[in-house]
Amino acid sequence: MNAGAIAFLEGILFVGENFGRGRVLVFDEDGRGLHAGFELGPGSAVSGLVADSDRRLWIADTASRRVRLWNVFGREDAGFTPRGGALEAAAGGRADGPVDVALAAGTAYTGVWALEGGLRRSAVGLYLPDGTRLEGLRSEGNPKLAFDHGTRLATAGELVGVLEHGRRQVQVFRGLEFHFAIPLMRAAGVSADRAVALALLADGSALVGLGPSEDAEVDPGAGVVERILWLEPSGHVRAEIANSAAPQHPGGATIDGLVDFALDPASDPTAKPGTDASHAALYVLDRLGKRVQVFNLEGRTWGAFDTEAPFVAD
Repeated sequence: MNAGAIAFLEGILFVGENFGRGRVLVFDEDGRGLHAGFELGPGSAVSGLVADSDRRLWIADTASRRVRLWNVFGREDAGFTPRGGALEAAAGGRADGPVDVALAAGTAYTGVWALEGGLRRSAVGLYLPDGTRLEGLRSEGNPKLAFDHGTRLATAGELVGVLEHGRRQVQVFRGLEFHFAIPLMRAAGVSADRAVALALLADGSALVGLGPSEDAEVDPGAGVVERILWLEPSGHVRAEIANSAAPQHPGGATIDGLVDFALDPASDPTAKPGTDASHAALYVLDRLGKRVQVFNLEGRTWGAFDTEAPFVAD
């Protein structure tokens, strides 16, 4: 289960938490609370979320094993339990519930992609709000191969990306067909023990966040350096955007307890001629969900705010 999630839509930030019960907070780009947010109720957890053009929030609630659809005023409108086809049973034991969601951003398909955790062939499916499963992705294009403990989904136009903890890679699909895989271990010294965040860019490159070691809470000295990397489709590092060991990072961008990040798609430097990485806006949720920072893709920090800051009314 992911430790939380962040989503961006048209100047609005949605931050999901799962400390005991799921909660969604709503901010503007300057970190000002737009309203008091809402809770999902006991036995819930916001592991992933995305906002659609109607400002409805699709939430992956791992604890209740459901994808839930809420409006921004805190009313639940729909929900469903992701289910694979009859021939797509879980592989290697019991699967987790949904851990992330992403909008079908292409022209050929509508609905929401949902990712289930664990080891299963039917981990990634495309669903309607009523839970009707339209399509599913095949791991590496092989109907017999399971997705190995996926943690995040991302879309960019017709591209769909799946971040796999188990195989330490990002699988990229175009439409429903496997396109290529981005290995996370190609760069020397990079550990992918906790691959926790993903964003796809229009050219097929990916932003990948490597979070704290699973042993960090028990033994802080055992933690690897957390990083946000911009990876080529080949797996080579185009740029390191931030790490937890600044001032080693040239731009000084530092992270601590990385949870998730969200790229403003309108600022994608690979989508429009004439734009560059200095204009991109990456909203980074760290300190285990207590802070949001804004970086560009050169590792420069534009600002930060505490998610527990008091609500400020209009």
